[in-house]
Amino acid sequence: MIVGMDSTELVELAVEAHGGRRRWDEMSSFRATASMTGAILAMKGKPGRLDDVVLEGNTREQRMKITPFPEAGRCATWEPGRETIEAAEGVVIAERLDPARSFAGHTRQTPWDDLQVAYCVSESNWNYCVAPFIFTRSGFTKAEIEPWSEDGQVWRRLLVTYPVDIATHCRQQTYYFNDAGLLQRLDYSVDLLGGGPAVHYPSEYRDFDGILVPPGAASMCATRMGPQHASQCRSPSMSRTSPSVEPMHTGVQVSEARSRRIGFWTVDGGTSRMRGPASTT
Repeated sequence: MIVGMDSTELVELAVEAHGGRRRWDEMSSFRATASMTGAILAMKGKPGRLDDVVLEGNTREQRMKITPFPEAGRCATWEPGRETIEAAEGVVIAERLDPARSFAGHTRQTPWDDLQVAYCVSESNWNYCVAPFIFTRSGFTKAEIEPWSEDGQVWRRLLVTYPVDIATHCRQQTYYFNDAGLLQRLDYSVDLLGGGPAVHYPSEYRDFDGILVPPGAASMCATRMGPQHASQCRSPSMSRTSPSVEPMHTGVQVSEARSRRIGFWTVDGGTSRMRGPASTT
C-alpha cells in the first residue's frame, strides 16, 4: 500500500546529500571513465564492448557521447530522438532516428546491434548521473512511501513517476535513501529488455568535484519473470538475497569523473579533483 506522504523533505535531503542544488546548478556537463560488464552484454552478443569507455553527458538535456565505441577511433552520440556512430573526425558512419522504436518486440534474448547498445548505456547512465537532482524539475510526480528494511538498515523510499519527455527505463521507479539521504537502491523495470523487475545498488560513494558519485554499482534483472511482472519495479520484490529470482548481474565501475561548470572547467592538469577522504590530484 502506498502511503503517499509529502516528498518535499526527502527530495531536499537527497539533493543536499549528493552535493546540493546550488552546486548542481553550476554544472553544465559531466565526464566519467567507466567500465560496464555483466551478463546482459554477453546475452546481447556484445561482451567486452564497454570496457574502459568515456561517458560525456549534458546535465540540462538528454545527450551523451561514448568514446571509444564500438571500436578505437569511433564514438557514439545519443539523444532520445537520434543517435549516431561517428569517426574521430566527426564523419557519421551510422545513424538512427527515433531509436527507441528499434527495440519493439524485443525479448531478453534478442541480440542488439551497436546503436542499440549505445542507446541502452546512454539512457541508463544519463539518468543515473542526474538523479536525484532532476527530481526538482517540473513534470515529475513524487511521493514518499513506506520505509523498507534490508541488510539491517531502514531506508526511506521515494516513488517517482517520470514525465513522458524523459527517456528512462520505465515511467515509475522507486528510490531508496539512507538516513543521510544517499541513494542505496533503485527499483525499476527495463522496458528495452522486454520488461521484468530490476534492482540497482549504488556503492562506494566518492566526492567528485563537489558531487557525490558511486563509482561502483551492481544491477540485477530477474530472468524468470516476464513482462507480466513489470509492476514489481514499484515494489521491493527483489533483493540481493532474494531466492525467488534467477538474477543477471551487471556491473559499472567509474575510475575517473569530472564536471564542467557553466563557462569553465573545474579540473586541473586534465584530471578530476576529488574532495574529502578520496582527495587526490
